[in-house]
Amino acid sequence: MEIDARVDPSLEMVDFPNDGYVLNPGEHVLGMTAERVTLHGKYSCLLSTRATCAQMGLDVTQSSFYCEPDTDNKFTLEISNTSSLPIRLFKGIKIVKGIFLPIFN
Repeated sequence: MEIDARVDPSLEMVDFPNDGYVLNPGEHVLGMTAERVTLHGKYSCLLSTRATCAQMGLDVTQSSFYCEPDTDNKFTLEISNTSSLPIRLFKGIKIVKGIFLPIFN
């Protein structure tokens, strides 16, 4: 099976069950932050995987880690398991941090 990069992927939205979601080695899913972030024109934000998550093999910012000034929404996270073991994820756990930066003109 292969992915055709010319076609936008179809996405299925699911809520995590109470007992969590198992992300298997090599698996990749998209997630959304619970928080809505508003960045006014003088600020941007860099997203980074929290160290405790990175140490277990979780990567949440494959490529989209820069948040533009004037952003006003929730962030989409590109979540991958790079470890050799399954990782159980739960709704509301802290897996990403934001580093806020002033924009100088």
